Amino acid sequence: MIDKNELIDNYSASMGNRERDFIEYATKNGITAYEELMKEFKSIQNLVYDYIYKITEPNIQLTAEEIESKSFDFCNSNVAWIDKKGIKAVNRWLIWMCWHEGILKKNE
Repeated sequence: MIDKNELIDNYSASMGNRERDFIEYATKNGITAYEELMKEFKSIQNLVYDYIYKITEPNIQLTAEEIESKSFDFCNSNVAWIDKKGIKAVNRWLIWMCWHEGILKKNE
């Protein structure tokens, strides 16, 4: 059985995902459906980001802790297999994306 939490941890990264490293990791571990897994992981990232985006429109910013908390609740409710390790991996990408899009509240 594939541990998707371990896999998404090897895939998800701030400043973009580690696709080449993930493909290499998957190949070394006998996983041939890595393209499908990457699509699934991107989909999860986008679902969580879209959720955060919707709750912060039109001009609300959230701290990293608030984003992580909302992401944790969303993932637990919407992704059956994900655990803390997987959510932490998603959050690495999510915090960066929220910073990039101006949702992350700056430290004051």
